[in-house]
Formats: sequence, C-alpha cells, structure tokens
Amino acid sequence: MLEGLALQSASGALEVDGSPSGTIYLDHGHITFARTSWSPDLGTRLAGLLEPAAELRDLLDSAGQPDGDLGEILVGRGFVTRDVLQATLESVVVDAVLVLTVPLTDEASVSDIRLDSPRTHWAAAFNQLRVDTARAEAVSKAARLARYDVPRTASLELRDISGSSALLTQAQWAVASKINGALNAWDLAWQCGLSLSDTFEAVGALAQSGLCAPCPVTELPADDDDWILPHRRQVRVPTQVTARAAADAASDRDLQPSEAKAPQPPLESLRRVLDGLRRL
Repeated sequence: MLEGLALQSASGALEVDGSPSGTIYLDHGHITFARTSWSPDLGTRLAGLLEPAAELRDLLDSAGQPDGDLGEILVGRGFVTRDVLQATLESVVVDAVLVLTVPLTDEASVSDIRLDSPRTHWAAAFNQLRVDTARAEAVSKAARLARYDVPRTASLELRDISGSSALLTQAQWAVASKINGALNAWDLAWQCGLSLSDTFEAVGALAQSGLCAPCPVTELPADDDDWILPHRRQVRVPTQVTARAAADAASDRDLQPSEAKAPQPPLESLRRVLDGLRRL
C-alpha cells in the first residue's frame, strides 16, 4: 500500500493499527516523517545525539507532533546543523519502515491501514525521502541483522573476556555501557538514543565477539509469557525497576549480617516487574 501511494504521489498520514502501530507522513509520494510504537521516537534520538539541557528536553518531547516549527528552532539556535537533522529524520523514517514492513518478530501483526486526509509535518521542510529508497534501505538493514542470532526480547548481560581486548565502534560502546542484565535490545535502543537497526547490529556484534549474552531465563506460567513483547517493555519501566533493585541492594549492604534481607527467588523478581508494568 505504501508503494502504491508513492506511485499516486499521494499526501497524507498513513495510519497503521496493530502491533506495532505507526504513522507515515507522505507529501506528494515522498516520506517526510514516520513513527512507530516499537522504534525510538525522534525526541529520543535527538536527546541521545544532543545530550540537551532540561529546557530543550521539554521541547524534544513534542518532536514527533506534526504541528510547530521544531526544526527551525533547533537549526536556528544552533543546536544542530541542517544536515545532521536531515540525516536523523531519514534514520527515524528508515527505522519505522523497517519495523512496519519487515516483521522483526512473530508477534508483529496489522489490524487496519488507512490514509487520513492530507496532513503536513514540520519535518517536510527538512526531509523528502523516496519510498523506494526507504524500503531498499530497510531491506538492506534487515539483511544485515539476519546475520546475528541474538534473541531481541531477552535481557542481556556483559561477559568477562578474561583480560582480552576488543575494539568497539562508538555505537557498540554506547550499547555495552548500558547493558546491565535488565534491558533487552529494544530497551537499549531507547536508552542509548540510537536507531533500532544500529542497536540490534551492535548487540549482535557484541554477542558474536563474546562480550554479551542473553541472561538465563526463568520459566514463567503460560499466561505470563506475553510480558516479553517489545511493545510492552517500555524502556522507562526496566530502568525504574533496576534503580529500585540497586537501592535495595545498597540498603542490604548497610545492614548487619543478621539484618540482611534474604535474596528473592528469580520468579518473584519477575513478578515484581510484571506488577510494575501493570501499575503503569
């Protein structure tokens, strides 16, 4: 349907309902902006790139909204160059096209697709990406990701390479510095402010070199299996849970040996995560 709209030089917002959901903005057959529920949004990507102050973070929270002149503000005030902003927008679009058109998990599904009445997005002034170009780039990235056999929904932990050395790219170092045993590849993309494809590729390369591996999995009852779906594992939840666990661990260290808390079984820890997800 996306390719058909491009041939018709259509304009509007292509809404996709399902798992994942998403929106692709078209301007005369070109993609100007896109977002999905599974890939880091533009605000997250720009925050990872710019490491902004608090007042700019508030502005980036609305980066995905079609109205406004965020691009002109960022470029005009010198926060980012026009070329860098365009490259980031293209990367966000390719991520979205990859997620929506090249299923990354067996749970991916579509319930409805529709083209809303013509709506413009502020990103149109900075990005006009051909549909066939975005699709070709998405397919190319998917092919590269297929080389790595790493479960994307499993929490990851670092491995000791026993004194050996390894040469990491900037993306691999950013991802490795966030691996803590509680986050999976989807979470790491949000934490690092990287594209989903770059994060998956970095995780795959780290695992291939023996620097990280999936954490051992404790089996859950059948009715709890869906807790690992990527769209239900928002990055802020594991981060908060990990922070609480770290605080608890620090408290335990301050207690006398007789007062220390007994370690919780793994299953109970997982249920705490589930309870936190349900409350949110």
